[in-house]
Amino acid sequence: MGVTFRINSVVQDNNEHVWIVQLELSDEKDKHLHKIKPTIMNDIAKPYEPLVKLIRLMCRMSFLKEAEYFSRLALEDDSITSNIDLLSLVYYQLGIIYKSTRKIDEAMVYFEKTLTVKHENHVLLSDPSLSNLYCNLGTIYEDKGEYDRAYSYHYLALKVLLNTETIAQADLAIKYSNIASICRKKKDYWQALQNYTSCLEIETEILPPDDNNLLITKNNMGVVYIKLENHTEAIELFQEVITTKDDSSEYLSNNPLVALIYWNLACAFYQQGQLTEALKHFRNCESTAVFRLKGIFHERQVKECKDWIHRIEEELSKESFHIWKGYEPDTWTACHPYNMSFTLN
Repeated sequence: MGVTFRINSVVQDNNEHVWIVQLELSDEKDKHLHKIKPTIMNDIAKPYEPLVKLIRLMCRMSFLKEAEYFSRLALEDDSITSNIDLLSLVYYQLGIIYKSTRKIDEAMVYFEKTLTVKHENHVLLSDPSLSNLYCNLGTIYEDKGEYDRAYSYHYLALKVLLNTETIAQADLAIKYSNIASICRKKKDYWQALQNYTSCLEIETEILPPDDNNLLITKNNMGVVYIKLENHTEAIELFQEVITTKDDSSEYLSNNPLVALIYWNLACAFYQQGQLTEALKHFRNCESTAVFRLKGIFHERQVKECKDWIHRIEEELSKESFHIWKGYEPDTWTACHPYNMSFTLN
């Protein structure tokens, strides 16, 4: 029988060889514990050095400052740096830490170091253990605006995942979504649509119908339809989501992603010249309560929504109105919340 403690603090005593660790007993109601329990069980079974296990745990619990500190300590430990698997894992976790804190250049350095260590030790480019590394490198280059390199890494991530004996379907959906995102940014909308469709087919099979990931994928597909000027398909897809959510008024009022759908639905109607319908959905977007919460949408987006409501109201007050091509509200996309790969293999 064992127990689990939450680490409240780790402080070095005046004696530099003594550390004082303050612990708090956790129970089944601890949300963090419930979230990381499967990972703990998995890591215990792996022959990692205790310090490496601690780093992985800190990353999982989002204690990134502590994870960075222990990672630096690990790089001074000969028993870790002399072990290729452990060294590459520490490099990889540093990449994850810096990526999570938006230090993109530092993240890229450590992901590239991970790849170099793997290649120097004759790990093939097609090795399945590299799938998550390729995925993270792809998102790094995507953030830097280097879309061709990003596409190459995301394609590699998908290719090696498809070569594994047992494919995690949720992971496969991520890979298709990542490629779709790059294609959309490169304005290769048909290929983006193809990959979003593959992602949606998988998510429809493995996720409940009200899952946010499905909503995000349908939203992004709708945006691609708008870019292809297929407004009818976009409107049908957005309205399908809104109709599904109508069964739950609480969901409509509390989910910020619904505001995203309203915005893009309004954009589609606007580009069709249906200003009355566009105005209705811009108002729905603006009135969604959580839409105003910090961390969900930026204040500039809230302001943009109000500005377009005002513009359309003014235009509709005229005897005749005109839609200027190239002067219309732009669409908004969303990222899947599970696009961070915390494990190297």
